[in-house]
Amino acid sequence: MLQEFKGAIILCSIVSLCASQKPSSQRFEREPEDQTAVYGESVVLACRVINKSGQVQWTKDDFGLGTDRELSEFERYSMIGTDDEGTYALRIQPVTLEDEGKYQCQVGPGPDPENEGPIRSRYATLTVYVPPDPPQIVQSSHLVTTEDREVELECQSRGGKPASEVNWLDSDGNLITEGVEVFKDLLQDNLRTNVKSVLKLIPKQEFHNKTFTCQAQNAAERSPRVATIRLEVKYAPKVTVKVINSVITELDTVKLSCSAEGNPSKMDYKWYVNNEVAYGDYSTELTINSVTRKLHNAVVKCEVQNRVGTSEDTQTLNVHYSPRIIEKPVNVEAEIGSNVTLRCIVDSNPPAEIVWTHESSSRVLSTGPAYTFWIGRDMGGRYICTARTPGFPEVSADAAVFLKGPPAVSSKRIQYGATGEVSRLECTAFSIPRPERVFWARNGIELDLSSDHYAVVEDLMIDGIRSTLIVRDVSDQDFGSYNCTVLNSYGADVAEIVMQQQRSFPLFTILAAVVIAIVFLVCCMILLIVLRKRCRIIGDEKEKSGEKPSSGHSDRSSNNESVLKVEVRTNSSCSNQGSDEFDNSSDHVTPKLNGDSLYRYSDHFPDTYVPPPDGQTNVGYYSYQDLDPVNLSASRNSLYMQTLKNGTGTVINPHFSAKYGNPYLRNSSTSLPPPTHSVGLPLPIRGISSVPQSRNSQFITASNQQLLKPGTLATHV
Repeated sequence: MLQEFKGAIILCSIVSLCASQKPSSQRFEREPEDQTAVYGESVVLACRVINKSGQVQWTKDDFGLGTDRELSEFERYSMIGTDDEGTYALRIQPVTLEDEGKYQCQVGPGPDPENEGPIRSRYATLTVYVPPDPPQIVQSSHLVTTEDREVELECQSRGGKPASEVNWLDSDGNLITEGVEVFKDLLQDNLRTNVKSVLKLIPKQEFHNKTFTCQAQNAAERSPRVATIRLEVKYAPKVTVKVINSVITELDTVKLSCSAEGNPSKMDYKWYVNNEVAYGDYSTELTINSVTRKLHNAVVKCEVQNRVGTSEDTQTLNVHYSPRIIEKPVNVEAEIGSNVTLRCIVDSNPPAEIVWTHESSSRVLSTGPAYTFWIGRDMGGRYICTARTPGFPEVSADAAVFLKGPPAVSSKRIQYGATGEVSRLECTAFSIPRPERVFWARNGIELDLSSDHYAVVEDLMIDGIRSTLIVRDVSDQDFGSYNCTVLNSYGADVAEIVMQQQRSFPLFTILAAVVIAIVFLVCCMILLIVLRKRCRIIGDEKEKSGEKPSSGHSDRSSNNESVLKVEVRTNSSCSNQGSDEFDNSSDHVTPKLNGDSLYRYSDHFPDTYVPPPDGQTNVGYYSYQDLDPVNLSASRNSLYMQTLKNGTGTVINPHFSAKYGNPYLRNSSTSLPPPTHSVGLPLPIRGISSVPQSRNSQFITASNQQLLKPGTLATHV
């Protein structure tokens, strides 16, 4: 029965749609609009017709629901309103998901189909919202976790239409946006959706006993529904590293401190420098001695461990160090009118101030690691890069800017060579760019370098070239003028070099002179050795015969004191007898040196006195007579007084010998008394009982002989 009724309604609808669309007086005053409804609530779709002449019905998805107001075939559907008002609104109560669809209000034709044709309203879409189930956190309401170990908190919201919007809030109610992922799963009815939100969280110490909230809501709900979870965090030490030094300078001692707060409080410390373990007995403080620039920006890490875990903190060292040029400027060859760039890269902390100057002045031309400038005619020369860092000495480097142009030869015009030898002529040229060719010519003809007579050696220099012409086996024809020509892409320059003959000794003569000098030196050494041996033999013979070797000593002092010593010795070739000359007589002995009397005074004695010879040889000993002492001044009397004080009773004339006496007494400027004898004979000295006259006698005797030492008579002043 129901199926037949539905078929009739469908047939009627088709007839109405196919009816003629001729203008009719019936029309819609109000048509249905799109609406949303929450599952389980009611909804009304409006429809009002003016001048209705046909039957009214509603369609759902183009399926007719019926023409009576009760719509008995659909228990939850009804048309509300009155015919008088022309209101035929469709009410659905309660709304279910099945009610979602496209609705239309239709009016069939009237009795006069030609004038009262059917009419249809626009489509109205009904959307049904379904509230989701209360959200649930999978990990329950309490979670025990560890600091710095990532956890995932999962919150589910099921069955919502539309899909729920799930959010996470921290303990302060702030929305969490980082670390959140949302997954949606459409249910089998293709209408409702399950939503899963995952929060990836790294617990921190401050999260301990804090609550996190999952909040879910869709359009069907006026306020969100929530679920909460409380975190219990066990945390590792919280570490803080600090550099104790306010400023770190290269070669300083650096100290760093490490403080940690953790639970449990028992902790172990370990230090790292650039991820390498710093070995030592370190705990909360690390010491680095003599820090260098290599440790600038080094990462120092303090790692602290307790039973829960390990945590760390780092500090980057900021080492101040002096500037060092790591890329020096290089020499540049430039053309006039071009631009040149010089670079000077400096490593320094803090960064160095780099200034550029020219060698001609101290004026700053530019600053910075690169200096670009235009080349003029006077812009060549050396440019200096100076790096300055506060607190450190400045460093500098320089580079030369060479101006390109024709070469300039600068060499000595006169150079020398020797006949029969190898001679070299040097030709030095300044040339930027490098010379393309250097050649030598003579008499306008380029030298043939393929022969063995000539050769050329070229040495490249920073600013040019040095060409050396080698002339082998020089002959007289090789002396004269040579031309050195240097060419580059900008021009050429020629210099005349004259090779002149150099006078030199023949090699044979030089060798002969060397040989003669060597032979002479060898002969002298042999003669010296022989003489030394002879003297040593004579001395040994004297020691064996009971005689002591002769010795003489003269000591000059500032107060004109002297030692007078008379030695007894025999005549030999090693004695000093030959240095003095004597004239001997039977009564007097006068010592001489180079023919001059040794004890005469320049102001009191004649130069021509020579005592008569005594006809005997004194064998190096001097005869004495007992003479009266000379009355001397105070400066010269000390010699005699000292002798008398010694009790020897013997006084020796200080002028007796220039060899053994005081040499300063000979030229004394002291006023002396007139001599006792006008002829300059020595005065007799009292107290001498006998004077030996024999040439073989070895002793000088006096009245007090027991006080004298045999062999030597000496008076010390």
